[in-house]
Amino acid sequence: AMTLARMIALVTGVEMPAPLGPPAEPVDAQIAGHVGTYERAGCQMDVLDTADGPVMRVTITGPLAALVPEQSKEYPMTAVNADLWLVREPEAQTWSPITFYALPSGERYLHFGVRATPKVA
Repeated sequence: AMTLARMIALVTGVEMPAPLGPPAEPVDAQIAGHVGTYERAGCQMDVLDTADGPVMRVTITGPLAALVPEQSKEYPMTAVNADLWLVREPEAQTWSPITFYALPSGERYLHFGVRATPKVA
């Protein structure tokens, strides 16, 4: 069966990007260098190296915390490479990327959900 993406590619010469997902073979990437706390107004993200593997804990902080049923959620992380990891909501079909990077000045950031969040600890 021809997919719509394939049909568009044939007609326009434009390839649709493949949906983001975990690599076919597990990647041996270490989370240790990224472990820590990342924080911006209203949100704290903790990258943890647990016995079950890397986890990102997202905690809503500040005035919004009182408005959400769960202040804190944990997401198992799947490596694509050393600086790119994936998470997804338990019922979701789609994966979301977490990108780690450092500025030339040395500050470290986690980029998730179109927001950059600085490492604070």
